[in-house]
Amino acid sequence: MSKSVVLVHGGLWDAMDAEAFWGTTGITGGLTSAGLKVLAPDRPRRPSGWDVERAALGELLANHHEPLTIVGASNGCTVAVLLALNLPHLVDHLLLAWPATAGDPDLDARTRTGLIERGCPPDAADALLAGETLRGVTEANLARLATDAIDPVAADAADPVAADAADPVAADAIDPVGADAAEPVRPDAAGPAGLGTAEPVGADAAGSLGAGEVGIGAARGRISVAVVPSVPENPAHQRKTVDALLRSIRGSRELAGCPEPPTPAFPPYLDQLVRTIVEFVN
Repeated sequence: MSKSVVLVHGGLWDAMDAEAFWGTTGITGGLTSAGLKVLAPDRPRRPSGWDVERAALGELLANHHEPLTIVGASNGCTVAVLLALNLPHLVDHLLLAWPATAGDPDLDARTRTGLIERGCPPDAADALLAGETLRGVTEANLARLATDAIDPVAADAADPVAADAADPVAADAIDPVGADAAEPVRPDAAGPAGLGTAEPVGADAAGSLGAGEVGIGAARGRISVAVVPSVPENPAHQRKTVDALLRSIRGSRELAGCPEPPTPAFPPYLDQLVRTIVEFVN
């Protein structure tokens, strides 16, 4: 059976949609040709907050039962993380591509002005932009995505050291994807050169979406997390954001970077990106 990939496009309060970001750039077609089942929903165009986006896309995925890979792009990385936290029983791979930089005063000021000019209420703009590493995601929630954490349920109860590893973030364990948590994997040297925080959300016992709590099933060593940097970096997608994500999400790894679509610099990197996503999914 074909593996499913959910593509969450970038943009924020603008005309960007899934077709422009993933379709016309050839990414959807490339992944489909590689044998993957691709879901590329449109994000809400004028959201009042990240919880609105999470709920809208989460509703589309609620009836899926097979494991999913979620690929978030730019500001879509926030939505991708919130979905992974909400659907820990469903998401087994999370790829954060060209993560939008948070916490840069000059960038936030320019972006806020643009949001308000496009009709976003000032309070909503402030809430959408606030954040330390990713907009709308707390540092604690990023830590819950740690992929090298020992699952206390699976830990050998006879081993007092393993039994004490009740903290999935603090546990020192083998990274299931092979990346050394202390040394994030870098792209191959031969490759191209290189907010008011959203309300924590979670999945209830039945697996449906619910606001006000974080899905405790995430970060039990089951979700594999990787980051694709913007190469070269730019003010909206800075290298420091990639480094902060690699530090915050233990066991995450860096994959080969490239310019983000649909910028004019992206087309030569299409095959590389498709190959990167396919290899990560598999």
